[in-house]
Amino acid sequence: MKKNIAIFIHSFGKGGAEKVASTLVDSFNKTNSVILVLLRDEIVCALPKGVEKVVLKGGIFQKIFAYKKLCEAKNIDISLSFLTLPNLIAIGSKIIGNKAKIFISEHTVQSIWRRDERVFYAIKFLIISIFYRFADKTITVSKKIAQDLVKNFFCNEKKIITIYNPFDIEAIIKKSQEEAKDIAFDKKITFISIGTLYKVKNFPLIISSFAEIKEKNSQLLILGEGEDLEELKKLVQELNLQNRVYLLGFQTNPYKYLAKSDIFVLGSNQEGLPNVIIEALACGCAVVSTDCTAGPREILAPKSDFDKKIKNEIELAEFGILTPVGMEERMIEALNAMIEKKESYRSKALIRAIDFSLKNGIDKYKREMDV
Repeated sequence: MKKNIAIFIHSFGKGGAEKVASTLVDSFNKTNSVILVLLRDEIVCALPKGVEKVVLKGGIFQKIFAYKKLCEAKNIDISLSFLTLPNLIAIGSKIIGNKAKIFISEHTVQSIWRRDERVFYAIKFLIISIFYRFADKTITVSKKIAQDLVKNFFCNEKKIITIYNPFDIEAIIKKSQEEAKDIAFDKKITFISIGTLYKVKNFPLIISSFAEIKEKNSQLLILGEGEDLEELKKLVQELNLQNRVYLLGFQTNPYKYLAKSDIFVLGSNQEGLPNVIIEALACGCAVVSTDCTAGPREILAPKSDFDKKIKNEIELAEFGILTPVGMEERMIEALNAMIEKKESYRSKALIRAIDFSLKNGIDKYKREMDV
């Protein structure tokens, strides 16, 4: 039976949650009626034909009432929101009478995010602990996030399900075949990292570690934009890496760079589920990643305990190499180890990526949401 679905997110921008929302809008719209609700009028991903866009205005309480009114006017059966503020607005609308089923999607380990800001954290803890229990279903993108909500925010475990982000592997492979004309790959070993340039992603760790690896006939590509750009440029100059490290900015097609690179590196201090690791695997990259709070271990070492954390050693996992968070010495060791083992890991990268295929993820969403 055709249903009316509202997909609710901050913007249709460049982030990982936005990519998932875009994928679901496209898929749900084929058999249902979909409306896209935004807090900010920013659209990077193309909207499928027939999908209406609405931008909520005003303060948070105005947005709660506006969302309830919108769901009533459009006869919305199911609301699926992404990230904390849209989640809270959607739940708030339910509390004041929105009859739509409220599904929320959580992409963050909330007990860690901005934990050092005591007043903010205390308010966030109280709000999430109270509000999230009113959602009809909470979808988390990793098991660690689900555990965090239950253990630290007292959410009902029976109302939480983990669905890994779905990826259009075929589309990624197709886009990866485009030529990357601005970089000479030659016979150099190419490392690559992608993400927003801000503190939690810890690009300085990657650059500083890259400077110390034994293979000097190598280059590092960094794709992304953000507040730390000037700091990273300065670090590259200080380490005299101008001819080996290239800051390429945001790229609409990162896959053409991934497919021509050898080793993808993630240096994050924390993640929810790093989409970019799965995209790198789909493009045939070997992967080195910090064993940060959530995500990398579930992707690269799926048979291990997702709660395990390495402290002072690297781990040669099934689908990549894990290294402790923030430890330059161990990151250097991991990069050097991957230089030797890259072909072995590259040979099974796509096999793991297919586990996160569009069909697998979309089917799980459809079953849970009954659409």
